[in-house]
Amino acid sequence: MRELARWLVKLMPEDYRDRYGREMLELLHDSTHPTQDLINLAAYVLRWNMEAAMREPILTVATLVAAASLFAGGYAVAELADGAMELHKHWWSTMPFLGLVLAAGLAMAARSQRHARYSPKST
Repeated sequence: MRELARWLVKLMPEDYRDRYGREMLELLHDSTHPTQDLINLAAYVLRWNMEAAMREPILTVATLVAAASLFAGGYAVAELADGAMELHKHWWSTMPFLGLVLAAGLAMAARSQRHARYSPKST
């Protein structure tokens, strides 16, 4: 059990492991329910690693959606008689700009997850 706990702690994000790893091992060693606690730790480690693995693809998708939206937005505005002032009158001309909003939301979500979940709170 102790080896499994050490292995799971090694799989934690580095900042978190440096700050809380030793304490986590002590708590697991003194636990009255070590199996349940190890299962919980394994679930959190899996979640952390899955989120870290998905962050870069999400940021890549957000970048591609933003680039495609800007490109399409240029064509949409060029086709309108009054330019950007006419966007609200045509549903097809607002679609590229909705893509920019989606891309910004994806990028903010991926970046805020990294800061919220992996950085230990400073005291």
